Amino acid sequence: MKLFTVATLVTLAAAAPSIAPNPKVNVKLEMQENSKVKATVSNPTGESIKILKTGSILDSAPVQKASVSNEGSKVAFEGIRVFMGPQAEESNFQIIPAGESVEVTFDIAEIYNLSNGGSFDVQSNGQLSYAKSGDITKLGYISFESNKLNTHVDGAAAAASYSSFHQMMKRETIQSDCTGSKLTAIQTASKNIRDIATKAAEGARSGPAKKMTEYFESASQQTRNVVAGAFDKMAKLYSTSGGKPDVYCTDRASNCQGGVVAYTLPSQNYIVYCPTWFSSYQPLDRTCRKVDQAHIAVHESTHLSLVKGTSDYNTYGYANSINLPASQNLNHADTYAYFAHDTLSGC
Repeated sequence: MKLFTVATLVTLAAAAPSIAPNPKVNVKLEMQENSKVKATVSNPTGESIKILKTGSILDSAPVQKASVSNEGSKVAFEGIRVFMGPQAEESNFQIIPAGESVEVTFDIAEIYNLSNGGSFDVQSNGQLSYAKSGDITKLGYISFESNKLNTHVDGAAAAASYSSFHQMMKRETIQSDCTGSKLTAIQTASKNIRDIATKAAEGARSGPAKKMTEYFESASQQTRNVVAGAFDKMAKLYSTSGGKPDVYCTDRASNCQGGVVAYTLPSQNYIVYCPTWFSSYQPLDRTCRKVDQAHIAVHESTHLSLVKGTSDYNTYGYANSINLPASQNLNHADTYAYFAHDTLSGC
């Protein structure tokens, strides 16, 4: 056991950065060569901020760091969507001292097909998770919106970046890594997804208006149709004749880190379940708003292009999900997952 003197503890406290209770960040984008973007995340407050890198603009993984549009139409995102668990470690956070900034550079052509070239608008917005009072077990959210860039992209160079990335992430049809207990867990999850999606579609179509309003801020026929339609597609996908998405039980793209429990590549319709999905979650727990293997599997399945193509907005958990704007709830993976789990459990 290590013993600390009072003097030592005082010294450590003095050395630790003061963490901002009401943090704020500014995000500035600048174009680099062709399709590369430099993002500068600065802390304008008088105290340090500890930001979770995983799933954010600070992540080195191919997550959505910016939105891209061409002549007013959004270009489809073709990177990965991740599910964040509570297993994040100190190394997954970036401390930005008071008045300072950090820079990251990423290539939008890897995760957006810009091979036609031309003029594109680029902007980052959403939320960053931060450790409240520096405690990584208690996360809060900071909303941000960057400047909007208009840039000209060389199509041939962008096509080379896109091809290189997607060759690395290339879909395979045989998932021989799912064997034994892992195969059993995947088979159980597939059945649970089908049952949950069927029940959720019924709930969206004709269930209590109060539940629809709780999650989607509306019980209009239009909203019901959108939600029910997504779950109908999910139930069909996991039916006996639906084909199912490709599922992997090992980390084929080295993204199972930083608290990531599972991730999806929507453009190629495959899902990867990380070791913590198998070891840290029950197959199905009917307790209200319980996150289990089924919840995570439904969450990831909504990301699939064959289902809804949802986003995360770097927002997880019940309380955070229901506080999103209605326009985001209708395209937010965790909102669908909580609604579906609640409907199944009769919450």
